[in-house]
Amino acid sequence: MKTRSYVVILLILLAACQAAPGGTEEQPHRTATFQEIINDVQSRQSEDADYAPAVLEQTLPVGGQAQTGETGRARLDLMPDATLVRLGPSTQFTLSELFLDDDEPLTRLELVAGQVWVILTGGELQVDTDLGSASVRGSYMSVSYDPQAMVMTVTCLEGECYLANDAGTTPLTGGQSSEITAAGQPPSDARPMTGEEYDQWRENCPEAGEDLLPPPIPTASLVDEPARVEFQASDGQTLVGYFHPSHLPDAPVVVLMHMVGYTQQDWVSLGLVDWLQNWPSLQGGASHAAVSSIYPPMPTGLSFAVLTFDYRGFGESAPPFLPDNLTSSQMGTWIEGWLLDSAAAYEIAATMPGVDPERVAGIGASIGADGVVDACGAGCLGALSLSPGSYLNVPYPGAVAQVDAAGKPVWCVAHILDSYSVSACDASIGTYFRPVIFTEGGGQRGAHGMTFLDPATAPPGIGQLILDWLLVIFPSTR
Repeated sequence: MKTRSYVVILLILLAACQAAPGGTEEQPHRTATFQEIINDVQSRQSEDADYAPAVLEQTLPVGGQAQTGETGRARLDLMPDATLVRLGPSTQFTLSELFLDDDEPLTRLELVAGQVWVILTGGELQVDTDLGSASVRGSYMSVSYDPQAMVMTVTCLEGECYLANDAGTTPLTGGQSSEITAAGQPPSDARPMTGEEYDQWRENCPEAGEDLLPPPIPTASLVDEPARVEFQASDGQTLVGYFHPSHLPDAPVVVLMHMVGYTQQDWVSLGLVDWLQNWPSLQGGASHAAVSSIYPPMPTGLSFAVLTFDYRGFGESAPPFLPDNLTSSQMGTWIEGWLLDSAAAYEIAATMPGVDPERVAGIGASIGADGVVDACGAGCLGALSLSPGSYLNVPYPGAVAQVDAAGKPVWCVAHILDSYSVSACDASIGTYFRPVIFTEGGGQRGAHGMTFLDPATAPPGIGQLILDWLLVIFPSTR
């Protein structure tokens, strides 16, 4: 009888053990293993252990650390979710967390220095530095950190990424970047990834397919060899322009319209084209824009495509304009033609390779100051007028009102000594319109048109004004 009681008690205990939650069932876990090692790559199991050369299939535990030499690279595979983490040269990090909760992997890395590229297949991965934290949920993110310069940069090739610290948070989507440039500073606004950043993905992360990476632009097309473009105005007049590409894909394009007595080449000579393009330094020599006191530094990652052209009668757009002894009717024909030329320039700019056809705007001087507004129709986002005066026989205030009604900003710039242009600015109004009258600089006669950009006559602040206008017209480039 006693034996039977023992058997019953034993069976009850066994049943209880089997019913207990989490009894002996093996819980899912994640691992991080080295699957690619190039040159000097070392690891250690904890911060108290010594570094030793890493080997293939080696597991890096939570709390483990890895570092690469000046030419070292490595790839860690996180299983079973198959997330990849690639390490660039001179990189050091700690694997802080490797967690799986309800099939939602969570990974945290502490990046001490260098750069990592993440290809995330599910869940979330976070990279922490002394300046802030970057995170991604599906699917491509890189993080670089320079502890000496105190700069942290995040690129989001695809998916949803964030760069955050106690001072703020910047959300990023595919093709955008942000950086923190000092302790306590908030992350910068999202900006387009630069060509150099795309190249880093191309060189360090073969898993990023070409469908995510824009084709590299040949450096030979930089400034030395802009593309010559012939196009026609609506009356059949042939015009000659030059397309100066941005180094970024799907770049906004700025159309430059010159004044009488000048040509499109003067925009180049005055440094505006080079400054707008903002190419990385590839040629060794300093550009005009790099040494000019007029233009402020263009923000990193900001680059515009530029279309210049010669109005009929100037430069390469023959026949030459000879104003002497013209009748009023003949002069009227020239003016009508310049208005047609302005419209044609906007249209052809939107068709240039590598530009965003929905982000086009114009900067013009004198007759061009009117042209950029008078012809700002479909596809044009706004205009900056340097010394307008209704020179194309279209009242400037009326043209501004029409563009303003479409929600497009127009800024009118004049010098106080240029009474004709001041009157044009003062007579114009609009919700998005802004008049700017300079009282300094300009020489004895005051700056007019393209002389606003001549170092000898430029008023203080004109370059910053142009940059401010660009950021208003193209807010997504901030």
